[in-house]
Amino acid sequence: MNETNGYSKWYRHFLQYGAVAVGGVLGALLRETIELITPASYGFPVATLLINWSGSFVLAWFYTITIWRFKVPQWVRAGIGTGVIGAYTTFSTFAVETNSLLVKGQIFIAGIYVVLSVIGGFFLALLATRLAGEKEESLQDGESSRERVVDSFGLKDGESIGD
Repeated sequence: MNETNGYSKWYRHFLQYGAVAVGGVLGALLRETIELITPASYGFPVATLLINWSGSFVLAWFYTITIWRFKVPQWVRAGIGTGVIGAYTTFSTFAVETNSLLVKGQIFIAGIYVVLSVIGGFFLALLATRLAGEKEESLQDGESSRERVVDSFGLKDGESIGD
């Protein structure tokens, strides 16, 4: 039996899939709640913009802090990152809303929406990594950034995330 940290490979996959499923339900419900309470303003998709901005920030902060500050099991990272934030954020809705604005001839609003979404998402992710404390000097003697990231996923030498 292949074991890591006392758990069989099957059990680790079961935990991870379960965490993603539960997280996905929670993220989808949170997203739907925000969409219901945040009306569009002059045809501008405010809810989706706020959802994607906050998702970019939270995901970057969470992954950074769990790599550099607090070690958490991979199934927890997957449950929150892939499950909650993956279901919460929505690139497909962003694309459909942008297309809808273009079809309606609201080219300027569509352009503003795209720029705010992309630049804002990147900026907020960068801000989150800085606030979470991503620093090269946080590395222990001889440890590389790659080793820290690979170790945060609980992988053994030669094992990939999908194994």
